[in-house]
Parts: sequence; structure tokens; C-alpha cells
Amino acid sequence: MYTWYTCRKRAMTNLIKADGIVKNFGKVEAPKGVDLKVPEGSITGLIGPDGAGKSTMMKIVLSLQH
Repeated sequence: MYTWYTCRKRAMTNLIKADGIVKNFGKVEAPKGVDLKVPEGSITGLIGPDGAGKSTMMKIVLSLQH
């Protein structure tokens, strides 16, 4: 399970928006169907348990991994 914490100074537009992020590792999906919105001017953190796909999701968002 992912938890996004966002501290907004003022939300205008989304600088990052991704819907349904999924990565398969054989029979395991990590992350599985994650939606992400990062508003302009916000500070956003991603926390979760080991193996949940946090690093993989960030690589996908940054287009370092498909």
C-alpha cells in the first residue's frame, strides 16, 4: 500500500500526473495500479514497505524503466 503525503503551498496545475502505473515481475505486480498527481508548488514524499515498488514507480515516472 502506498501513502502519499503532500504539503501544498498553493496547488495550481499538476506537474506530474500518471494513472494506473503497473510493472510486472513474473507473477508479481509492484507497483499495481498506482495513480499519482503532484501539484505545482508542492513537496511530495512516497513511503511504503520494502518490495512495494516505490523505486520502480519512480523509475517509471522518470522514464528510466518501462
